[in-house]
Amino acid sequence: MADISNELIQIKSAIYGKDVRGSIHDGIDKINRETEKTTGIAKDTERRQTSLEQQFDEQIQNMTLDDPSSAELVAARTNTVTGETLTTIGRRLDEEYEKFSSEITNISGVTGKTPYDYLSLVSGLGTPDEDWTLAIQTLIDTGRLHRLPPGRYRVTEELKMRQNRSSLEGAGNTLVWDKSKDTVIFYDGPTDPNKTVLRVSGKPIGETSDIQLSNIHLKNIVLDGNQKAGYGLYTNYVTNDSTVENVTAVNCINHGVFIAKSWYASYRNIIAAFNLGCGITIGKGFEGWAGSDRQVNSVYFSNLRGFDNGKDLAFDMETNREWGYGIGLYDGYNLMLRGITCERNDGAGLVFNNKATGAGVQGSYFERNGQRDSGANGMDRAIIYVGNSGGGGHYLLDTFLVGEQSHERHQTIFLTGGRPRTELVIDRVSFGKLNAEWSDYKLHNAYFGMAAYIKGHAPKNTVIVDYGQDTLYVRSNGSDNNDGRSSSTAFATLQKAIEMAEYFERVTKINCAGLVSGEITLDLSKIRKELRIDGVGTAKVINASAHKGLEIKNNAFKVTIANFGEISRIIAENADLNILGSTLALKDNSATPCLNAIDSKINMKTVMVDGKGSSAPVKNGIRSNGSEIRMMDCNTSGLDNYFSIENNGIVMADRYMAGFNYIDFRDGSGHVIGGNKMITSAGAITFQ
Repeated sequence: MADISNELIQIKSAIYGKDVRGSIHDGIDKINRETEKTTGIAKDTERRQTSLEQQFDEQIQNMTLDDPSSAELVAARTNTVTGETLTTIGRRLDEEYEKFSSEITNISGVTGKTPYDYLSLVSGLGTPDEDWTLAIQTLIDTGRLHRLPPGRYRVTEELKMRQNRSSLEGAGNTLVWDKSKDTVIFYDGPTDPNKTVLRVSGKPIGETSDIQLSNIHLKNIVLDGNQKAGYGLYTNYVTNDSTVENVTAVNCINHGVFIAKSWYASYRNIIAAFNLGCGITIGKGFEGWAGSDRQVNSVYFSNLRGFDNGKDLAFDMETNREWGYGIGLYDGYNLMLRGITCERNDGAGLVFNNKATGAGVQGSYFERNGQRDSGANGMDRAIIYVGNSGGGGHYLLDTFLVGEQSHERHQTIFLTGGRPRTELVIDRVSFGKLNAEWSDYKLHNAYFGMAAYIKGHAPKNTVIVDYGQDTLYVRSNGSDNNDGRSSSTAFATLQKAIEMAEYFERVTKINCAGLVSGEITLDLSKIRKELRIDGVGTAKVINASAHKGLEIKNNAFKVTIANFGEISRIIAENADLNILGSTLALKDNSATPCLNAIDSKINMKTVMVDGKGSSAPVKNGIRSNGSEIRMMDCNTSGLDNYFSIENNGIVMADRYMAGFNYIDFRDGSGHVIGGNKMITSAGAITFQ
């Protein structure tokens, strides 16, 4: 820098104008000479820099593909999208950076926001032996959103999402996956049932977690355990707006998807298939875990699919019902699964074992579950509901069950375990069967069209079931595994038809044409409508060696027994019966009559009481024990029948063609025989 300090002092101290002007001149002259000197140096520097840049560019341009170490640099000069080739990589980067910066500025001007970094793995997938563990784990640990392009990513250790806002997204998870369309993370590490392909938890598998993970994002990925990893996806303590969507887990040793301790999260379009153990498990812990360590509360689940699970040949379905299932619903409050599908699992389709309250399933499809079993000897495979004293407020809504031909286990709801704290509600069930070990459940609007079969305990409430017709059929060559809807698919027993009539609101008739049976006992306490049992003139209930024939009891609504060819004995207790157009026939069996009415109300019309030539009159006839019997146009076979009236019984007879030679009034008072008249062999007798 030019030194003009002396000139400045002279300007300040000068008295005469000429001295001031002289000092200014001298200072400016010094500055000018210094500037010329500096300019010369700058020009020389510029010439040298230009020369160096020219030499550098010439060196870069002279590189060719013949030099392997320089091949990538040479190729990178060309923009493969636009086809433009620049002289050096540096010039290409400078130009593209300028364009990118311009685009960012434009976007910011429109939205007022600067785009957040969106990172993606790019370029090829490498060889099948390439290990992507470190690369993917490093991306996850950045806490940013990453997208894995379609392909097969081999990992040799479990991947971990263990901090808030961790994200990983793939390109798809279709069931028929391939690397050209889907993102598949393939575990190829040591075989270990305690490892998982992807762990979303701050603690290892099996340990309770106190590390809460929020805002987790996982989407469009297939997790393949390769029958080496115990789990495909394992989550523990995932909360607060976390989402898992379009994730498939296959080929795992224990569970495809295992979800423990979660709330305020959502799981959508989750698939578990071809796992050796179970498919999707929700709210289940490990040994020693408390309820709070495993409960899944207020979490949204939709479109869950479990199929072809339970392929482990070592497990026995008979001794371990809660294994090999498609979906397992365990502990959690306010927990609903919406839209689930379970097909072809070796175990049950769904295991529902919830010890909390307010849980259920709505909109489900089950087909051909229980594949491990053969034959049709059990009925416990489509849905297993395990009741317990801690659980309640549970429901199964809109359930569709499909079996495989006659295989009962594939299509059955099985209610087992202890009694639940509150009643289980089953509403809108299509097809299938039901087996209940307890009665604390309600059944509404069910359509058991495939086999019309309920085994064990009946539901506690009034059942409204759409059967679509008003008649059930019973035949001697039928089967109680049929649906009873036609003569060719008839039931074998009248008891089965009565049981089904209890559930089907439209059924009011049972057709028993040609049925030949021995002793039959019908408890009608649960029948809530009038019912007609019609023998069509050919049905017979014959039992000459025992004390019973057809026993009917405890019906609050009238039941009509009509057109039976022969009934050896009717015993009515606490019953309300019409007996029409039938024959009661018995010979010398006991002192019990052909009709023994106990505390019942009986209407009889056109009934024949046939003693079949009995040797003693007291062995046949009609007994009214505290009952009211009204008779019209009835008949007997001769002087071998009797009336026995006791305990304030009442008999009213009209146009009765009687052959009684014995009328017994047990206590001599309080009895009334009324009606218009009885016609005996001696003529008409009128009772006042």
